[in-house]
Amino acid sequence: MRNNMIVASILVVSLSFAGCARVLPKRISVQESAAEKGALYEELGTAYTKAGLYDQAIEAYKNSLVCDPNNADIHYYLGLLYQKSNKDVEKAVFHFKRYLYLKPDAKNREDVRYLIEMVLNKR
Repeated sequence: MRNNMIVASILVVSLSFAGCARVLPKRISVQESAAEKGALYEELGTAYTKAGLYDQAIEAYKNSLVCDPNNADIHYYLGLLYQKSNKDVEKAVFHFKRYLYLKPDAKNREDVRYLIEMVLNKR
């Protein structure tokens, strides 16, 4: 039944001997549950990031947050992508702060605080 399934394209990045990335489309079907869709979008975001497709990665991670808004790691990844792209520093800061709120004992919390300061000082 089509209503119970979602189909998404996953990009698989394979490195050749020359260090060039090849992007290979693959289709994966999963049952339509919030957790599964969130995980699928997270994988898609990671694949897009590895392929250097940052705008697509941002969209995939945002879709993952729709499924699981309290996924701290997704907030962290979005913060990094917004910081890297210099498109929206407010969004970078928001996602870094949300990460710290959701994961107050994160091992990299001092690094994330430093990133927030860096982003704010670039304005």
